Formats: sequence, C-alpha cells, structure tokens
Amino acid sequence: MLTEEFLFGETGAGYLLVIAGRTFIMFLSILIFLRLLGKRGVKQLSVFELVVILGLGSAAGDPMIYKEIGMFSAIVAFIVVVVCYKLLTILVFKYKPVEHLIEGKEVYIVREGVFAIDEFSKETLSKDEFFMELRQNGVYHLGQVEYAIPILFKDKEI
Repeated sequence: MLTEEFLFGETGAGYLLVIAGRTFIMFLSILIFLRLLGKRGVKQLSVFELVVILGLGSAAGDPMIYKEIGMFSAIVAFIVVVVCYKLLTILVFKYKPVEHLIEGKEVYIVREGVFAIDEFSKETLSKDEFFMELRQNGVYHLGQVEYAIPILFKDKEI
C-alpha cells in the first residue's frame, strides 16, 4: 500500500509547488548559462563541453528538490563552471598542448584518399564498421574521402 511518506517523502505534498518553482528557475538558469557558452549542436560537443553541461545539470538538480540547498548555491556553482569553461577555452585557443590535453589530438585514418592502417589500429572501430559507415554516407571508394578523423567519423561526418 502506498503511503503519503512513500509518495511525497518527509516534505509532504505541499512541497511539490516549491519543487515546481525551483525547477522552473533552475531550468531558466541552465538555458541562460548555456546561451552564454555559445551555440553548438549536440553532435559537435567535445568531452570538455559535455562535462560543463553535466556540471551545470548537477548543480541545478539538488536545489530543485532539496529544501536544505538554496538557489544561490547553484547560481554560484554555475558562475564558477562558466568562468572555468571560458578560461580554459582561452588557454585551448592560445596553447596547442593545452588543446591536445583537453580535446585530444586528431588522428587521420584517411589522408588524401589513402587508408592510414597504423593510425586506424589505434582506434576502437573495426574495419567493417568503418567501411559500413562510409557506405551509409554515400562513399564507395576511399579516393572520395580527402580526410577522415575518428571523432568526426563517429558523428557520421566524414
């Protein structure tokens, strides 16, 4: 049998309106802060940007539900995440080693239509998967591909 405590926890049903209001505010805050970071499609997100989004989501989640955690705490966390992102972005653009550390170094598995077997062996993709993806993207001959980079390839952009 479902009890009120099971359904609503210790806070009770009355706290649901507070949760709804806090969730709405955090939702708007996430939208604003992601807008400050700039537009990007989901397929174009780097691992670093995904970490930023997860950080924002994590910071927003607790004040939505837990009354012990204030809204201002999440906003401070948002500001710190965005400032760190902006600073690291500047470092990535200025210093190539920082870019390679954060974003990883690109590996060309096809260069000017030639399959780079040594580079391909470092990847987790099998040859069958690679050629299947090429065919699905309308490529039937490696000569049609100027360059193929696995990160882009995994997003089906060859």
